[in-house]
Amino acid sequence: MSKQDGFLFGFAGALAWACATLAFLGLTGGAVASSPGQDLLNLFLASAALALFFPITARVRRTSRHGRALAGLAFSAPGLVGSAILAVNAQALLPGVAPEALARYVALSLAGSTLILVQALGRPVEPA
Repeated sequence: MSKQDGFLFGFAGALAWACATLAFLGLTGGAVASSPGQDLLNLFLASAALALFFPITARVRRTSRHGRALAGLAFSAPGLVGSAILAVNAQALLPGVAPEALARYVALSLAGSTLILVQALGRPVEPA
């Protein structure tokens, strides 16, 4: 994987994480915040979209199966770092968000990043 590919995967991962975070912040106000099931469903959908964005980026960049592990790490690193920063500085950065909603967001963000790494490390499907 070249430096340019690493930068592009990192940028795509940061963009996908930022979109998922903005969707979380937009959906946690009002009636959604009082419904944990709806909050969990929205965060699951954002995590699934994040996990689908990596294979699309890998195909567009024509990344080989051997280079996908490093690409998956570069893609998921901004989300892991950003989620850790939000979790540690939640009081200063997100003062109006309920702690339960923030905990669900961090858990699903970590699950989405783990899913990306599992996809990157998975074996290719052999044709029958």
